[in-house]
Amino acid sequence: MKKSARKKQVRPSKLNGLAVLRNRDAVADSDPIVSLNMLLHDELAERRKENALLEAQVLESEESIKAEREKMRLQKKQVDDEVIRLRQQIAARERKYSALRKEFQESTSWRLTRPVRKFGVLTRRARLLKATITSLFTRGGGLKQSVRKALEVYRREGWSGIRSRLRRHASDQSVLATHKLSGVALKPAQRAANLPLERRAFLAQSISPEVQVASELFTQADAQMRIAVVIHVFHLDVLPELLGRLDNIKVEHDVFMTVAPDKHEALRAWMAESSLDRRSVEIVQVDNGGYDILPFIKMLPRVIEGKYDLVCKLHTKKGLANLEKLYPEAGNAWLDLLLNPLMGSEEAVRQVLHAFATQPDLGMLGSADFYKSVRHLMYGNEVEVSRFVQLLQPSADPGQRWGFFAGSIFWSRPALLKGWLT
Repeated sequence: MKKSARKKQVRPSKLNGLAVLRNRDAVADSDPIVSLNMLLHDELAERRKENALLEAQVLESEESIKAEREKMRLQKKQVDDEVIRLRQQIAARERKYSALRKEFQESTSWRLTRPVRKFGVLTRRARLLKATITSLFTRGGGLKQSVRKALEVYRREGWSGIRSRLRRHASDQSVLATHKLSGVALKPAQRAANLPLERRAFLAQSISPEVQVASELFTQADAQMRIAVVIHVFHLDVLPELLGRLDNIKVEHDVFMTVAPDKHEALRAWMAESSLDRRSVEIVQVDNGGYDILPFIKMLPRVIEGKYDLVCKLHTKKGLANLEKLYPEAGNAWLDLLLNPLMGSEEAVRQVLHAFATQPDLGMLGSADFYKSVRHLMYGNEVEVSRFVQLLQPSADPGQRWGFFAGSIFWSRPALLKGWLT
């Protein structure tokens, strides 16, 4: 009996200072510390397997990324090679076409037909000149009246004045800015000299004929538009003309006046003495930088935060060399031409509001007579304007034909001008 008992006895051994049973089935009968050690040992082995699996996955991912990069590099090389090949083809075709054009222009048939081509050009110019002169006489009230007006223009401005009026009249198109919120789009507008100046700015293909009778179509939606009027004040003697035209805006609107610090007190005194019955006007001191442009840009955040639907930008504009002083009978003709199409009458204002309310893609509106080509009137501002255009729209080409409102008086949606602030 003693011998058999000795055979069933389980002998423990020492491993790392802990008693470990040779028979794992006897763990339950061993010390709890030994049992915990066995569990930790098994968990460590499992974690090592997981780590080995993760390392294998990482290596596999790295190999896949390397293969993808190599594939993309080869594709880029193929594209670059294709671009080089196409450019070479284009250059070869241009050389071929240049040679063909030169050969054709040096041919006998081209030289023989030159008088015919020249005669055709002269004929077209003669027809245009005849139509222009006939139209001028018709507008001027007959030959005698037209000659009298031409002599008056020549006396004041010389031949340059005659030529500028002929060029202006010969052009049967004007332009109305319809700056879409996503970019700039210019649409032609037929010039109709016999219409009142107040309506000339609206003769665009983008504006439906119904807008021409906006006084009959003025809707509740038009009247509910929130309007901000921003006026930069420099010439105080011109301010009454602006405020008088604001009376044509019969819907509720807020007026903001910007003024240079050195003219602030004078404006305050003028407003205090004025008998004009106006709603409260907020006056903001702004440096007179960039004439009236910088003050307007500094007011834009206020306009945008106010969630206005439209902003009307005005300033106390005077003509070059104070034309109204030289010819008092003409008044401030420069300012009249800028303002009358936009707010010269209640009907003009209704047309503006109705146009913006019914045409979501209409972004900016000004006098068609003062919509000018940047490309032809860049002068010394070309470098700075080109840099500014690239900042606003990097994909744009500053050398393309696009326009601006000379005098910088216009109506606009504030959303169109957000790019100026970024």
